[in-house]
Amino acid sequence: ENLMAAINKFRKRISYPEEQEVGKLTIEALNRPFEYYQKRIQANMERYRWKRNKEVHNKHIEVNVAAEMITATQKDSLPLLMRVCVGTLSNKTPLLQSDIAYMNLNPVWNVPKSIAQGEIAVKQKKDPTYIKRNNMKLYKGGKEVDLESIDWKEINPSKFSYYIRQSPGGGNSLGLIKFMFNNAFSVNLHDTPSKRAFTRKNRADSHGCVRVQKPFDLAFFCASPVDEIYKDRLFYSIKKDPVSKEGKKLLKEQKLKKLPDIINIAPESKISLFIDYYTAFTYPNDTTLYYADDVYGYDNTILNALDSLVMKQAY
Repeated sequence: ENLMAAINKFRKRISYPEEQEVGKLTIEALNRPFEYYQKRIQANMERYRWKRNKEVHNKHIEVNVAAEMITATQKDSLPLLMRVCVGTLSNKTPLLQSDIAYMNLNPVWNVPKSIAQGEIAVKQKKDPTYIKRNNMKLYKGGKEVDLESIDWKEINPSKFSYYIRQSPGGGNSLGLIKFMFNNAFSVNLHDTPSKRAFTRKNRADSHGCVRVQKPFDLAFFCASPVDEIYKDRLFYSIKKDPVSKEGKKLLKEQKLKKLPDIINIAPESKISLFIDYYTAFTYPNDTTLYYADDVYGYDNTILNALDSLVMKQAY
């Protein structure tokens, strides 16, 4: 029991999920040489030297892509921490700085062309019920296209020219809420119906957006200060039952009002957002040094550049 507790403490330090078994990944991590951590610290000392050119507001959200974690902080409040899923190696989550502009309840997913061609058209060709089962619709020239009118056996996915939209609902790939911010990469933070992904060690499995483990906690953080009725209204707006006694009473009396699907963040309540990459870091109110795997190989780029600089200076 004590040994497993110590191993899980170690896992927490290196951003691995806690478990009651010890497998190959943990054993490999336990056998890392001291130099491994020296290199993580060296790379991140260089990162922390870089100056950010954007203001950090009273409300602040920080995504650490390497640790696959998000931290939301506000002055005089406890920090909100949760896991996230980030982009794969071929669809890396971009590093950026912005402000949260608005929250979108019950979002529609406008499927990017690359995903429509590379994934959905391929699956639909194998299973002609796939698009309909996943609450999606097909469009061309702004008009909906009857799925039955297409001979899917003749479709070439790489030349698939239809536009796909997924209707709102629990099965929507964006979940029930997304958090929008200005950026040049068309990414956002959003809910997901695939909750089991958050239990895994490797959570780099998205197309580049950041999937959030506790989206409603993050929504209440963004909208705070909020009361229980506001929370009930948000749940009611996404077809979930209210939680508080007063909310249930109002629903029964048909007096519980839904929130609008677009909830703007007021200019006086700005929420800064940084999506960054640290493999050695701390959490708010915690002086412990934590580590994360170099999932995108960015540490090596920095370390190689520093080594090259040292070599140049030596000559």
